[in-house]
Amino acid sequence: MMVKTRVSLTEDIDQKVTEYMLIHKIKYSQAIRTLVELGIESLKNSAEIIDLYNKIKEIFSQNLYIIALLEQFYSDMEVDGGTNPKKCKALKMFWEKKYKDPFNE
Repeated sequence: MMVKTRVSLTEDIDQKVTEYMLIHKIKYSQAIRTLVELGIESLKNSAEIIDLYNKIKEIFSQNLYIIALLEQFYSDMEVDGGTNPKKCKALKMFWEKKYKDPFNE
């Protein structure tokens, strides 16, 4: 069921709708309906993309923290504790093994 409405458009929007109408060979009202539907869908998609982006940022941040904790753990496995993880032989061996193993991703 179609509802009749009255819409005022600026000249540049009118030109864009007319161009869309001519390209797709549809009526002006159909062009407006289609463009409004696409705009609404685009807004929904944008919100979902922003939400996913924020979740990915949080996961990445947590991943960096976990890597730092893991490095410190491997460094501290030597009994003296408080060692520098960048100079730890056990940690270097761990990373070398991790990158050599093709199944460990």
